[in-house]
Amino acid sequence: MSAAGKGEWARGVRLAAAGKALWESIGSTIEVPFWDALLERYIGAARERLGAEADAVWAEGYAMPFEDAVTLALGSG
Repeated sequence: MSAAGKGEWARGVRLAAAGKALWESIGSTIEVPFWDALLERYIGAARERLGAEADAVWAEGYAMPFEDAVTLALGSG
């Protein structure tokens, strides 16, 4: 969400989607209300900014291999 908070809309959405995919891949059912609120605030705003492109960007992030997501998160991708 830091990326989205800094106006890096597509990067933020990709990372959020990659995180969600990882969360689901490990079978996590834990709910974290404060995290959900942050996602709604920052990623929701980023998706609005991206408009019609948002779903495609989310899908890219969701399908992203873990190593690629780490590279993107570290700012070198």
